[in-house]
Amino acid sequence: MGYRSEVAYKIRMNRNDLANETDEEYKAKFKQFMMELKANPETERALRDYEDEEYLKYAVKMGIDYDNCEISYHHEGLKWYPEYEGVKGHHAIMDHAISWNNDEWEERFDVAYARAGEESDDVEQEYWGPDPYGLLGITVSIWTE
Repeated sequence: MGYRSEVAYKIRMNRNDLANETDEEYKAKFKQFMMELKANPETERALRDYEDEEYLKYAVKMGIDYDNCEISYHHEGLKWYPEYEGVKGHHAIMDHAISWNNDEWEERFDVAYARAGEESDDVEQEYWGPDPYGLLGITVSIWTE
């Protein structure tokens, strides 16, 4: 059976305020980023999850928002093992966004990732970019009978 996890990541493109970037230029950069993802077989496979009706049926929230230049992924009950091809593809999407931040002049993307497994200590959270901390997080709750 294996362990199941709740997994979320969010990627948001930042505006280049120093260059007085217009809305059109900002959205064109995001489209360029998406075209790069679609051209890579590993990330293209993961992007298909965003269109798969069966996969989406069980998602909490998934979407690609071209107007706000962001990608949202939130799914429950997944077997999220690093060696799985689908998981590699979703991590490659995040890695590609992070690679755009390696420019000395600007950091293009905020990226946040969280995974909560079945055990209370099986939790991962990672953040990249200038201001990713408000994108997602993990909360712990207590319930009683």
